[in-house]
Amino acid sequence: LRKNNTWDIVQLPPGKKALSCRWVFTIKMDRDGIPGLVTSDMVKAGAVVIDVGITKVEDPKTGKRLFKGDVDFAEVKKKAMYLTSVPGGVGPVTVGMLMKNVLKAAKLQVAARNVDTPLDDQQQSEESNNNVFP
Repeated sequence: LRKNNTWDIVQLPPGKKALSCRWVFTIKMDRDGIPGLVTSDMVKAGAVVIDVGITKVEDPKTGKRLFKGDVDFAEVKKKAMYLTSVPGGVGPVTVGMLMKNVLKAAKLQVAARNVDTPLDDQQQSEESNNNVFP
C-alpha cells in the first residue's frame, strides 16, 4: 500500500483512541486516475460508494471522449447500497446534502424562537408577521 502510494496511512493523534466500530470510512486515492480501479471485490456489501475520480477516456464505439470514474460502476452497483456515477453523481449528492443542511438549519432556527418563551398574545401575533429568518 505504501509502495504504490495508494492509501494514506496515518498515526492516531496524541491522546486519541481508535473507534471500536464495524463501520469504516476510507478515502481511496489514486493520483493516476485509472477507470475501473475499484472493483466489487474491494467493496463491502451494503457500502455507500462516492466516486469522485474523473478521467477522460475514448469510447471505442464512437471515438468520443467520455468521463469515467475510478469505480467499476457496472460491477460495484450490484454490491453497494448506494453508488454515485461519473459524470453526474457527486454534484447531485452535494446539492442534496446542502439542501438537507439548509432545511435542518431552518428548523433549528424556528425551534430556537419557540423554546420556553412566554409571550402574551399580542407579542406572538407581532412576531408571526416577521420573517422566519432575521
